[in-house]
Amino acid sequence: MATPLPQTYLTQCCLPCEKELNLVLYLHQVVGPNANQKTIIPTKPGESLFGITAVNNWAIVNAPDFKAKVVGHAQGIHVMADQPSVGYYNSSTLRLWREASRERLFR
Repeated sequence: MATPLPQTYLTQCCLPCEKELNLVLYLHQVVGPNANQKTIIPTKPGESLFGITAVNNWAIVNAPDFKAKVVGHAQGIHVMADQPSVGYYNSSTLRLWREASRERLFR
């Protein structure tokens, strides 16, 4: 039998509140000869997509333009993990950095 999850209680924060940061970022997916996503484990034609695996290294930019500044990358793996329907398991890492030193802000 599964162990039940512990109860979660909401309480008021007694520490100084953190500042909220809202970012508007764009993800560039490239197809063709310079593609930034690739299927590494395909399935056979006529079979289900179960097990198909792809990797990606998408650029995160600050504007919806091909000449926009790259501010990070979304890198990860996608695995089709649902047999009866389309359902992907995603594992990704998002890295953002400051312009001056390329210091990582988040990971």
